Amino acid sequence: MMLKKIVWICLLAMLSMTAVPVGRADVVVGGNAVIAYDAAELFGTTGLTPVWLYDASNGAKTATQAEILAPFAGGGAPLGPAATYSLNHEIILGSVTNPSGRSRQLTTADINPNSPIASWSAGEQIGIDGITVFTVGGGGLVTGDFSLTYSSTLNRLSLFNNFQIPVEAFRVNAPTFQTNANGFTIEGDLLTGSFFPFNGIAADQKVGSFTLNVLTAVPEPSSIVLLGLSAMSGLLIRRRR
Repeated sequence: MMLKKIVWICLLAMLSMTAVPVGRADVVVGGNAVIAYDAAELFGTTGLTPVWLYDASNGAKTATQAEILAPFAGGGAPLGPAATYSLNHEIILGSVTNPSGRSRQLTTADINPNSPIASWSAGEQIGIDGITVFTVGGGGLVTGDFSLTYSSTLNRLSLFNNFQIPVEAFRVNAPTFQTNANGFTIEGDLLTGSFFPFNGIAADQKVGSFTLNVLTAVPEPSSIVLLGLSAMSGLLIRRRR
């Protein structure tokens, strides 16, 4: 009788802790976001010129607000005259340490890689490092310290600017996604968000493309299951003897 109880307990534990439900929410454990500004679209439709950036390679984690607001005085690297200005931003995980005046955002989203959009709940976000300093009309415009959110009602991803003013900087309408062995990828056109009309630039202007590469992991089963299996096999061997 005792043996049967142990067997049932172990089987139930395995089913509850190792089974992967359809609506599971996997932990985001890594990845990056690529913002590729298109020079022709920026210059032709908005008049924006990206002149300075802070990304994964040159100080997105350490630049202070003062350094970012004075881009021509140092700290960062100017963009080259390429056809596409591609910025590689890291996903922020674990904890956030903000330099003076910054508001880098922590990732809080748990997402099912089999249906990333459907399982992306309201209020969840993916924190993304990066700052771009634009010039427009003789002045400067800064956007960055992004938090990426998804709206099911609007069917779009939004890149919220958290540098000084929390407001939607960019949007990705009708995003497409592709799953892979380690997570998923989301792609779409990068459009200006509600932040830009305050600066004389219309919303929904295409300025490039956006790609999000996310690594996810299913939480590991408890060691209790392994211990239970070990005990069960020991009892079975005893009984046979």
